[in-house]
Amino acid sequence: MEQLYNIYQIKHIMATCLTNGSSNLVTRETGKKIREAIEGMLEKELDGTVVTLDFDGIGIIDYSCADEIIAKLITRLNPSS
Repeated sequence: MEQLYNIYQIKHIMATCLTNGSSNLVTRETGKKIREAIEGMLEKELDGTVVTLDFDGIGIIDYSCADEIIAKLITRLNPSS
């Protein structure tokens, strides 16, 4: 069976979700918007697809935003962790 791969470019997700034009990921609320967009995209993926989150072009990411995006995604995608 062929492995499926997809790359989500965070800067493109930011451009569609955020209106401020920033290249920085700061605040928990910003992280929530990005995470929800990623979750919506993941729902459309075929089972077994490997997804890479590409943070190229992102200036900074603060702890609360990273927690909201990465930690919550991991927790929700792998409830046993």
